[in-house]
Amino acid sequence: MKNFYKFFVISFILIIILSGCDSKRNSEEKSNKVEEKEELYTFDNLKKDLMTLDNNLEVNKKAASMVGATEGYGYIMADCSLEVYKFDQNDEAYKIAEYNQELSMPSFETTLDAVVKNGYAYFVNDGTCDNAIEYVNKLN
Repeated sequence: MKNFYKFFVISFILIIILSGCDSKRNSEEKSNKVEEKEELYTFDNLKKDLMTLDNNLEVNKKAASMVGATEGYGYIMADCSLEVYKFDQNDEAYKIAEYNQELSMPSFETTLDAVVKNGYAYFVNDGTCDNAIEYVNKLN
């Protein structure tokens, strides 16, 4: 009977130790996932990536409020130019733009066809920016 209690106590201790190790590992995995989520792809990342396509990239800050956005930039490269805007996804201007896939400029009484998703909108002004669009689609 003594051996049974020793076995029970040792088993109980091992279970506690092993479950502690598992919870530590789970905690580390959760921490790593949080760090991955915090690594956002931003306008700064976009600029760096676009510079790999064209060292002479020209970046211009845009009057984003004209289309209801919070931030916007124009990118001029040798083979194309495009504009990218960041929106507050809860804003009505964004919801309308996303639904219609266009940006509205009420002060000029015009709309521009655009790709609107994930809180961002972009459109190509000139040329074909296919190689640049893959980077624009990374914005989050």
